[in-house]
Amino acid sequence: MIAGITDAIIIVLLAGTTLYGYWVSRKVKKLMSALNELEPLVQAYAMAVDKSEDSVNLMRSGVVAAATAKATADLEQVEPLKEEPEFHPRRSAPENGLGIQSLSDKKDLVRGFFEQTRMERRA
Repeated sequence: MIAGITDAIIIVLLAGTTLYGYWVSRKVKKLMSALNELEPLVQAYAMAVDKSEDSVNLMRSGVVAAATAKATADLEQVEPLKEEPEFHPRRSAPENGLGIQSLSDKKDLVRGFFEQTRMERRA
């Protein structure tokens, strides 16, 4: 009697485990198909991030070269100071007249990419 009840409980638990495994398998297949559909978008996004990172590095080197050239030109035209310069306890914010935004890392590039994409969708 007890052996029959134990066998029935084991059979019910095995059936439940089998059904749960089948359900998880279907969910994993759906997830994999969704990931396969997203693969071209992820690759395009990665290429865009790399391209924007290269562009930022190129712009940064251009800005540094321009600043160096300007500093060199300014040094050649500097006249000796006749009086002591005024002391300011805080530095003023650097002017960025070229319209270039300084980005510190890839996180800023990714955030900018998503903001630009949202703006393009709204327009």
